[in-house]
Formats: sequence, C-alpha cells, structure tokens
Amino acid sequence: MATSPIASHFLQTIYFISFIFFIFGIQSAAKIFSFVLGLHNQLPSNSRSWTSEGLFLLAGVLGFCLLSNALMLLPSLLELLLRLDSKTAFLLHTFAIQSLSVIFLILASTGLLSIIPCRPPNRSDVIASKTSSLFLDRIPKPTKLTRNIVLVIVSIYIATAQYFAEIDYDTALYHLPAVAHFLKYGPELGLANLHFSLGFYNLPLFGQAVLQGFSPTGQILSPSLNIVFLCVFTSVVISGMMDTGSQTFADSSNPFFRKLIFLIASLLFGGIEAGSLSSFNVDFALTYATLALIYICFFSVDPATRKAALGFGLMLPILKLSGVLGLIFICVYLLLSLCTSKRSLLNLTEQRISLQKLTLNRQAMKKLVNSALLIIISYVVIFLTYLVLSGYVVFPEVSTGPIFEHAVPPEIAKYVKGSLVSFYARTNDNPMLANLAYSQNWGPRQWLPIFLQTDRGLLMTGWITLALVTSGISVMQLLVKNRRMNGHLIAMAITMPIITTLAIFVLPPNPRFFPWIGSLLIMQYGELLLLYPAMAMAVLILLVNILSLRLSRPILKSVGEVPVKNIVVPRSKINGWKPRAKDNGLKSNSIIIRKPPADKCWASERPCTPYFWFLNQKNIKSGEKFKP
Repeated sequence: MATSPIASHFLQTIYFISFIFFIFGIQSAAKIFSFVLGLHNQLPSNSRSWTSEGLFLLAGVLGFCLLSNALMLLPSLLELLLRLDSKTAFLLHTFAIQSLSVIFLILASTGLLSIIPCRPPNRSDVIASKTSSLFLDRIPKPTKLTRNIVLVIVSIYIATAQYFAEIDYDTALYHLPAVAHFLKYGPELGLANLHFSLGFYNLPLFGQAVLQGFSPTGQILSPSLNIVFLCVFTSVVISGMMDTGSQTFADSSNPFFRKLIFLIASLLFGGIEAGSLSSFNVDFALTYATLALIYICFFSVDPATRKAALGFGLMLPILKLSGVLGLIFICVYLLLSLCTSKRSLLNLTEQRISLQKLTLNRQAMKKLVNSALLIIISYVVIFLTYLVLSGYVVFPEVSTGPIFEHAVPPEIAKYVKGSLVSFYARTNDNPMLANLAYSQNWGPRQWLPIFLQTDRGLLMTGWITLALVTSGISVMQLLVKNRRMNGHLIAMAITMPIITTLAIFVLPPNPRFFPWIGSLLIMQYGELLLLYPAMAMAVLILLVNILSLRLSRPILKSVGEVPVKNIVVPRSKINGWKPRAKDNGLKSNSIIIRKPPADKCWASERPCTPYFWFLNQKNIKSGEKFKP
C-alpha cells in the first residue's frame, strides 16, 4: 500500500532522527564494551586525550558492522556445515535480521539517553534522583564537541543532499543490490556465482543492510554509514586542532596550522565525490578511517593513543581489502618515527628495565589478549564470509580456493582477478585493452607504459613525483647547518615514496581506492561550529521537509523504479548458488531471477542480476572475450 507524500516525508524524518541517535548510541556502546573487556584504560581520560571520542565512534561503527556480518553469516555456516535445508536457513536469517533490528533500536534509544543531561541531586525528589542516577548517569556521554560535530555534519547533509547527491556507479552495480540481498536472504552460499561483484568483501554493507530495513521504502539509499565515518574523521581532527594548550596561533612551534592544512586537504582531495555520502561507497569510509588514524600518528604525542591508532589500523583491511595500504603506511611511519626520535633512542635502556618490570603485569596481559582476540575474531568473520559467498578464502585470489561445491569455478575467478581487478584497473576502464592484457599475460613492461598514458596513470605518476620532490625538500631541510633532527620529516620522506609506488605495483592502481594518498601529499607539501547546533538542526529539518513537499524533492535519495524481465531458471543450471528465494508457485526445481537493463539491479526485487553467464555453464578460456 503506497503512502502519501506527507506520510512518506514524516517517516523519512523519523528515520533520519533515529539514525542521529544511533550514531551517539554506537559510541556509548563502544565505551561500555571497552570497560567490560578492561580496555577502557587503553586511552587516557585526561583533557589531552583529544582523539578518544573519535576512536570510540570508529570502534562503535566497526563493531556494529561486524556484529551484523556475524549474525547474518551464521545461518549460511550452519547450512554449509550441518547441511540445513534452505527453508530453515531462511528462517534463521529472518530471526537474525529481527535481532539486529532490535539492537539498532536499543542503540538509538541509548544514544537519545546519552545526550539527555543528568538531573542534579534533589533531596525533595528522591525517586527521580535515583532514577536519573540509575539510567542516565551510567550511560557514557559524548563530549559537547563531538555532539556538535555530528549534528553540524548531519545538518549540512540534510540541507544539501537532495540537490547534489547522485547514485555512485558501484553502489548501483553491486553495493545496493548486495545490501538488499543481505537484508532479504542473507549472504547465501555461492552468491558470487549470481554476480561476481557480490563475492567482494565490504564490511559496511552488512551494517548498511540493517539500516536499510528501517527505511520507509526499499528504494532509499541514505542515510549512509559514510556519514558516520566522516564524523569520526572530523571529530578526531577538530578535537586535535582545539588542543592548542597555552600556545598562540603565531607560535611557530604550534601545529595548529599543520592540522588545519590536513583538514582542508583531506576534505578537498579525500572525499572522492560528494555523492558518496548518499551512496554506499566503501572507498569513502576506508579513506576517512585511514586519514583519522594517520592524523593521530602525525600529531599525537601520547604513546597509548598511538598504540590505539595502530590497533585500529589492523582493522582497515576488514573494511575493504585495499585498506592494507593504509595499514602499511601506519606501520612504516610509526616505526620510522620511533627510530628517528632522539628521545626514544636515548631512553632505550630505561625502556628495557621497564619491560622487565611489566612481565608479570596481569592487567596489561589481559588487555593485550582481549585486543588480539577481537582482531582475530574479526578476520575469522571475513574469511568465513568469503568462503560462504565465493568458496575462496579471499576472492578472487585463485590460490585460496576453490573450497566446497558452491565455489566459483577457478577459471571464472582467475578471469575476474586478471581482467576485472588487476588489468582492468590499469587500463583506465578500457575492456578491450584489459582483455588483451589478460589473454597475453602482460607483465609490467607491457602494461606500465600504457597505464602511464591514462588519466589514472598520470595522476599516480604525479603522486610518486610529488612524493620524491617533497622527500628531497625534507632531506635538504635536515642537511641545513644546525638543523635539529626532525623525526616527522624523516619518516614522511621515506614512507611516502614507498606507499605511492606500492599503490601502482602491489594493488590495483586505481586512485579512487586510495584518495587519502593525495590528501597526505597536499598536506605534506603545505605543511566553528554553530553555537546551538541542536536547535539549528531541528529548524533545518523542518524547513527542508516543507521545501521538499513543495519542490517534490525527498530528503533521502531514492533510486526509483527499475524495469526488469522475469526469467524462469532451472535450479540445476545455477552454478554453485544456493538460493533461498520463494518459487512463487513454480516447481521446486525452478526459480525466478529478474534481469534488468544494463547493470541496474538497484531497486529490483531479489534475486536480480544482469549477468547470466553461469546458466550456459561456459568455461572462460585464456584469450576468450568475457561475455556475461
């Protein structure tokens, strides 16, 4: 039953407000969880711990997505290991989604309570005072700065998204279809056989599926979890900029302006495109999580905070596999910073003595074990998800599979890796050239000259050149007479050329995977908020709703209807995919799959795919052109 425009706008508004409370709720939940595990002292609680709030928010969104991933994955694991029938697995998935929906509501309620000010003790009203102490006082509160940052970012988004937001291509191709499929059926066995892009692991899509279940219509794209990752970055950076101590802005030793350059460069060059905020572009989330952690490495002098940044860096590949480059940067930079620090070199003996004293520190060991277990469990969830979706430990890495009968055929996985992941990225989206590079098994000598002539190649060549130039400038500065050793300059001078080179030769050289590199180069080369944000946001939401009704522009981006053609497919011809879709009165050996024009599986009923190559049982041979 279709809802009226006024009712739809009202539901959208409630949905977005609940999303705001959800942001505060996951931060509070992260603080409570860290306290239970004994990790709350990992970050100091004094005023100089300006990064803690942002890191707790990052921990909250990562934790929610991992929990969503694990619960959705459980029915498929039981189906795989215990040979459950698809009907039972579907019922388990429905229970998992309902449980996650309840968790979302609990987190949103917690977020609402966290921003309600606690009542001061009142002797005349003992019951009210005890109630306030029991519920409100025990819920961790966001700082005023973090609360204002979240409200301002969301306010700006609400005011502008209906005009600038566009549908990101990858979101239309497989992000939104994956979210819709996870919501309705979960990560089914062999889902990558339906569409190979559904075999790629993107953690935020699992958390996004839960949010999608609360949208008034299944076509609404936003609010995207990318908004949360932008809040994480902004909270960390703005908090650090305000931590100026007793120094003045004119003080040359004050890093305020360096932090300001970092902020501007990150927002201008790290955002990829504004439409990512209304799409489910995981590159956006990965970029701002990486930039937030790198910012801590640059400007934080607290050892505990830097260790926390390193710990979160270990989680970057979980967001998306290309996050490994950010992890390498953090590890190399921190190691070089430690080696080039005079203070660290002079205190090696003292550190050795302190290490001997800490060997029997049970509390420290408990924190270390708990942190290690969380990271290990997170990676186990990733690998199990890969196995369920594609039958490979890491898809489409051919050497990690195939495992189990539902696996994508090795020749298909090899083609996906060689043509669509590696050479496709190196040849500027030129399918003919990518196919030629794959069929002839080109090496760097063949593909590199062609790649350097493309737009991507020119940009990434510029990255390497700028990294070498800035490194040369840094070395010259250090060689100036009486110039004191600067560990930051040395670490950057060595790290940036390494990272920019690895981006071309180790990973698919596509700049959109690593926009944070450009931000760092601009920052290296260059080396507030509203008074009443809550009230301003409330007025803004009201005005935007009125204008939306008048101009017929919804607050939340909608992808619209997509025409599809229903195709009846015999289950026997489906290669390795174990669908849970209803047969709609068909025989048990048949299933309906919807085929849209081009790649547009955006708002279609599940299951939907534009690719039917698996129906022909075709084998991709070397040199054969890929025809879905």
